[in-house]
Amino acid sequence: METLRKKKDPFLAAASTLLLGRSLIMEERYEQALPAIESVLEEYPEFSDQISDAIYFKGMCEASMLKNQDAIRSLTQFLENYPFAAERMRVGAWQKLQQLKSLEEGSISDIQQRVAFRAGRIRSRDSA
Repeated sequence: METLRKKKDPFLAAASTLLLGRSLIMEERYEQALPAIESVLEEYPEFSDQISDAIYFKGMCEASMLKNQDAIRSLTQFLENYPFAAERMRVGAWQKLQQLKSLEEGSISDIQQRVAFRAGRIRSRDSA
């Protein structure tokens, strides 16, 4: 994937970078996925037809990394700007947004989110 990302063709670089980010998300490696996804949004917005997907995945990464306010901004941007995005993504974004907006520090939901985050970090270290 790195070889494709470094190609001079910006369309190929954008597609391969987003694909790399998505594959890192599948491995729950959010800290590595987020910069890849952000680079698509910053460096290749005019060379990708998947900007809506990138914003969605950015928000989901941020939520998984406990960057709740950033995630709320990204997912809100996704829902407001891409009303014709895939329904499964719109539903997922809406559900995650409702969950994030309802979190109160110290609540059971907040603690569950933090435990899941720590468990994912431990899993990723054990698999490395």
